[in-house]
Amino acid sequence: MSTKAKLARSFAAHERFLAAVARAHKEEVRQSNAGGAHVNYAVNVSPSAGTAPASSKVLAEIAKRWGPVPPDLALFWSKRWRGLYEYRNGDFVHGIGFFPANKALQWHKIFAKWRTHTKVPERVRLLEAGLPLGFVSTSGRARVFLIFDRDSGVRLYPETAPKLSALPTAPITTTFGDFFEHALAAGYFFGKSRTEFRRYWDTIEPLLAPAIAPRKNAWLRFVERAYRVKLV
Repeated sequence: MSTKAKLARSFAAHERFLAAVARAHKEEVRQSNAGGAHVNYAVNVSPSAGTAPASSKVLAEIAKRWGPVPPDLALFWSKRWRGLYEYRNGDFVHGIGFFPANKALQWHKIFAKWRTHTKVPERVRLLEAGLPLGFVSTSGRARVFLIFDRDSGVRLYPETAPKLSALPTAPITTTFGDFFEHALAAGYFFGKSRTEFRRYWDTIEPLLAPAIAPRKNAWLRFVERAYRVKLV
């Protein structure tokens, strides 16, 4: 399957998933209001209008400051899409917020400033080589950035916790298209325990119809290595 066809399939699945979650949550709220029950989870997704496609000017500036934008990432940014998905159930928070190209550029400029305030070699390298793609929602308050490391592929860059030194040095995937496919197939889960995963998965799996089984999912394998847990 071509990169374009694969990304188009993931786009369609992403939109179906966000729409299904929003509908399911709306229906549960309606039923709870009618019967006096309590809905245990909350969701937040981008409006259906989504984010406007990137301009050629923004992509050109990213190429000038960071380097050539990978074709699958350029294609991702050329679409109108819903970039935010967040699920909350008590203290458990899972989701992802993808940056449009103009916001990725803004954060890359901020990364450049951060480089002057750290002496940790790997942080310095990632702040220079990493193009910010979005953030991963976690139960903590610290931001965990999703970045494309030009030297390896898709990585995470945490401000504090989990510590950068605790994360696997190997990339999650070497291409953005593969990351998008696997993270989506995991419902964008990012948590620390099997109990947390099962609690989330039982709610989300019927709405997701994942194309990749959890045991073969590169994103879930990364989360397991990062937190040293067994999810599936």
